Amino acid sequence: MLLLIPYDSGKDFFKVKEELAENTIFQEASKKYNALSVDDYVYSRYTTYLLEAFSGFPEIKIPSGEPKVFELRNYQSYSEDAGRRKIEMFNREELALFNEVGLSPLFFGKVLAGDTMPSLTYMLSFNNMEERDALWKKFGESEGWKQMKDKPEYANTVSEIVNRFYEPLSYSQI
Repeated sequence: MLLLIPYDSGKDFFKVKEELAENTIFQEASKKYNALSVDDYVYSRYTTYLLEAFSGFPEIKIPSGEPKVFELRNYQSYSEDAGRRKIEMFNREELALFNEVGLSPLFFGKVLAGDTMPSLTYMLSFNNMEERDALWKKFGESEGWKQMKDKPEYANTVSEIVNRFYEPLSYSQI
């Protein structure tokens, strides 16, 4: 399960955690959860990532229609400079190409905290896996990508790519 919570700033992330710790309504509502036994646990662990939006994509874009598949992509770099250059590639050229070929991004973010640093993460939405495969094929075969990927300033920026796929739950807001 993936829970995506946008904040206006990194400070707001910490402020909300502090406010929840002192909020009596939240404390009352979480009593049953906090009283679970070791045998009735809800999860074994969870991971939190703090991302900073790309300047070229500063806000989450809710997809039109009702997407059935979300692809979360994490591009890991071997150094901070390589990661910075990959983000520049997105901001300067790659985001425009995404739009040109019909890829539907929800967000792009630099990972500021998490276990995959240095890296960036972004999410795309699709109606189904066939649409996803066709759009990525169109992207990979485009002249824009063929020219962009070989530019020296973008060379060796990604050392590993991790993809995860999600389906929206009934209460999902995206």
